[in-house]
Amino acid sequence: MLHELQRPLKKSNTASGPKIGVEHHAGVPLGPNKKPRPNWQRVRVDSNIEDMTARAVEILFKMKSSSKKAVKNRSMEDLHTIAFEAAESVKEMTEIAVELASTIDSKSYLSPTRFTNFWKHLCDSRKINAEIIAHEAKQSVKNYIINPWVERSIMAARDVKITRDTNKALISATLAIDVARRIGNELLDKATKKDTIQEVMKEAETQPESQQVAIAIAETEVIYMKTKEQPAAALKREDNVLGIEIGLIEVPAYALVEGAVMAKREANLAATLNQEIADIEETPSTSQGQAEAEFVELRKQHLQELETIITEDVEARKNKQEHNLALDNARRGQAALAEQEARREAEQDRANNIGTMLLQAVPTAATPIMRAMAFARQVDRWVKKYRRHVREQPEAGASRSSSAIMQRAQRLEKQLGEALSQIKVAIPENMSEWAVSSSPKQVISRLKAMKKVGVEPTSYLNDLLEELQGINVPLEEPGEELEAGMKRAKSLKKPIKLILDKLDALEPPIFSPSQISPGRPLSAKLNAPRDYDEIMKEMEAIMTAPNGTHNPHFWILMDEAERAAGWDLEANTTFTMLDEVFEEVFRTFKLMDATTEKAGGNTPVAA
Repeated sequence: MLHELQRPLKKSNTASGPKIGVEHHAGVPLGPNKKPRPNWQRVRVDSNIEDMTARAVEILFKMKSSSKKAVKNRSMEDLHTIAFEAAESVKEMTEIAVELASTIDSKSYLSPTRFTNFWKHLCDSRKINAEIIAHEAKQSVKNYIINPWVERSIMAARDVKITRDTNKALISATLAIDVARRIGNELLDKATKKDTIQEVMKEAETQPESQQVAIAIAETEVIYMKTKEQPAAALKREDNVLGIEIGLIEVPAYALVEGAVMAKREANLAATLNQEIADIEETPSTSQGQAEAEFVELRKQHLQELETIITEDVEARKNKQEHNLALDNARRGQAALAEQEARREAEQDRANNIGTMLLQAVPTAATPIMRAMAFARQVDRWVKKYRRHVREQPEAGASRSSSAIMQRAQRLEKQLGEALSQIKVAIPENMSEWAVSSSPKQVISRLKAMKKVGVEPTSYLNDLLEELQGINVPLEEPGEELEAGMKRAKSLKKPIKLILDKLDALEPPIFSPSQISPGRPLSAKLNAPRDYDEIMKEMEAIMTAPNGTHNPHFWILMDEAERAAGWDLEANTTFTMLDEVFEEVFRTFKLMDATTEKAGGNTPVAA
């Protein structure tokens, strides 16, 4: 266009003239100051934290509403549902808190005060949950123990029906035991954690980098931000909340557990009385006339025998009778021995089937310590049963089938023993000295924590079992605990652990065994095993599923199978820490299984 207008093109001097849209001097822009480019990673992190906080507020609001519903006059089923939902809410809130702490710990620009604000929500939720648990315990005492007892007393005063009263007592006792076991163990868990925190607190203040402090943090599941706070601060934070929870739960929980034990004993007593009455009614009665007729007939027989004795040679008769009696006794003895041998064969054959299934569940190095201890518990019980069977085995005359069964059992004992000697675990230094002053829960928690923090396993599971076996635990009644010097949770005022043990134990005979019919278990209603074949089929079905032995229900079924197979293990005259740890593992698995069943899912809780 300039060419057409015949005008020359003038070039501007860009070096000397002002720049358009570019700063004249360094740091002095021409246009308005613009905001720096946003850091999208920080924006995303802040957004996630806001979402976490919003979800926590939502959960807390829901829990407050549930707490108000719980204190109203609602059915026990509704109350149990509210308690279960509250526990799930606290679990979700805790998971959010762990995620938030991990986020803050990994970002240098995030302040720990953001977690402090969230912690208040978590504390409130745990306090509400403890209040709901306490209310559930109180209502369970009222509805499962006191009210049923009053109702049975009134009904018995009007019309005595032993069978009816027995069934009602068994139902109420079962309901009370289920709730008492859950709440009592939850209280015991909290007390154990608080004791562990208090024991390590001084070391956390003076030696925060100590391995024992790291193990205690993992053992008590304390939320800890390693780069933003000291271990002592995290431990104190958790200790304060545990103190609040224990203060709310302890008294109602102890009342419920103690009441459940009383209800169980009353139910067993009622079942025993009911069985005695049934035995008496089953005994055939004889009328007076019939008795006289039998007496006359008996006299006739005696006279005939007398005539026979007179007509025959007295000495020959005597020898003949002795010979016949000896033959008869021999035949009876052989029949009894054959029956006893058949029973022993059946028991050992069933035991071999259980042992074979155990070999399919041998733990590995990556197996959690709880599952390894559950395996060790079953192996210990199996070996005791086998050795007792060997002691009772006759020295000579064993059948071919019996010999084959015992040979198979001998191979199983060797294989199971080798399995225990190949599993490595990490254990505390001076294990025996430390375990003497610790509870079974603390022993298990410490072993789990050492595995979690990566302590190198240097001992074999067999060695651990031997050390625990060498620690004797006195058997005393709860009232004699202080005199006996027995341990209990330091954070608790009463020995709830001893009462919980009685919930899971078989009751001793209330009457002499001679006063009731043989083979009738006194605690049959509350502790009766299912059919052996049915249990084995259920275990085989679990084994076919992926990671079937990870399911706590598998180990509970194995216990049932042992009882159904006729395993009457000898009662312990001395109780060791190993027995206590084994029972604690089994009790924990039952609680985990009950939680899974309550949730209505088939996915097992990680053991």
